[in-house]
Amino acid sequence: MSASGASAIEIEPRPYRMKNPIQNYAWGTRNQDAYIPQLLGITPEPDKPYGELWIGAHPSAPSALNINGVWIPLPKVLQHSPKAILGDRVAAKFDNRLPYLLKVLSIGEALSIQAHPTKAQAKLLHLRDPKNYPDDNYKPEIAIAITSLTALVGFRPVNEIATLMQEYQAFVDIIGTQVTDTFLGNTALSDSDKIKILYSALLKNALSDEIKLEAALAEIEQQCLTKNNRSEQDDLFLALRKQYRTDVGLFSLYLLNLVHLQPGEAVYLSTGIPHAYLKGNIVECMANSDNVVRAGLTPKFKDVPTLLDILTFEATPISIIRGDSEQTETCYTVPTDEFCLSRYQLQSDDRKIEQTAGKPHILLIIDGEITVQWGTDQAETYRRGQSVLIPSLINSYSITATKTALVFKSEIPE
Repeated sequence: MSASGASAIEIEPRPYRMKNPIQNYAWGTRNQDAYIPQLLGITPEPDKPYGELWIGAHPSAPSALNINGVWIPLPKVLQHSPKAILGDRVAAKFDNRLPYLLKVLSIGEALSIQAHPTKAQAKLLHLRDPKNYPDDNYKPEIAIAITSLTALVGFRPVNEIATLMQEYQAFVDIIGTQVTDTFLGNTALSDSDKIKILYSALLKNALSDEIKLEAALAEIEQQCLTKNNRSEQDDLFLALRKQYRTDVGLFSLYLLNLVHLQPGEAVYLSTGIPHAYLKGNIVECMANSDNVVRAGLTPKFKDVPTLLDILTFEATPISIIRGDSEQTETCYTVPTDEFCLSRYQLQSDDRKIEQTAGKPHILLIIDGEITVQWGTDQAETYRRGQSVLIPSLINSYSITATKTALVFKSEIPE
């Protein structure tokens, strides 16, 4: 049967193995450091970056299901049998679509300074510029560290930014004394208004005056090189300055919170939160969208006016969702209707009983091997790097670790 024969497919109450596309983004890890080839058990091509593994039904790079020995793209399967895969409630609520996208990211170099639009903003951006905003959906997301993750997330508190401006005159030079005085001295303004005024002036002035931009960055670079005790932000600035030279995103290394996640820990990113992943290997889950508004640290399309329109300028503490790497089960509950994620660290012969409640599950095996059993005596084994879709037709199933295993389960919350 060919893929064009998808109309003849009948979905049975059994798990379906998935084949998932790799995205070779330039910031991905390479050669012996390439995590995604290690996960999949394949040999990386020399010097080729392996950035993301997509697991889902996004039209840009959909997964495929193995149905009777034939790989059928998941969107075609959903088009033919949405209720069998998704269940009645999910199919009705999300217009016969899988509402989330699961990913593995392997970050060797810094990703762009970015944020994601709300649903209303995404619809307008897609209508205005479908090339750069390829769908009309929003993109809340959660990032869970597999090994570790270094990232920038959200704006730092106003008092920390004020101290920074006193230490680095270059920020005053690029922002301007009037905005600086307003930021430091206007007690009538809220903290979020202060950050908005400062960050807007920074980006607009930097992009409108290349000479002033280069002078400010050169001044920070020289100050970092001559400091006795460089901060982690200083070291990041010096490293990324070599790569990005006059990129306005270099300033954000100092203005955003520097976050370190250990294995099992997570951070949730709602719409409008500025962020950038710098290094690490993670599992990421998000609403089924590829909309990204970028403002720096990237050769890709940058859209500073739009970013300033959609950003949340709150300087709130970053809430890290704690998940002990030795903990058997961690549930990452997030405030979205599209997805929730669980992490299972199983020892050999550990067994878990799962109830689907008439909704699909996706299992991603990051390490080890598991046996999935359903029905009375039906079972299949899956190993590291494989993923499997449990359709809504299966009411319950079990996961048994045949050796120590790390498994992520994605589902749609109630």
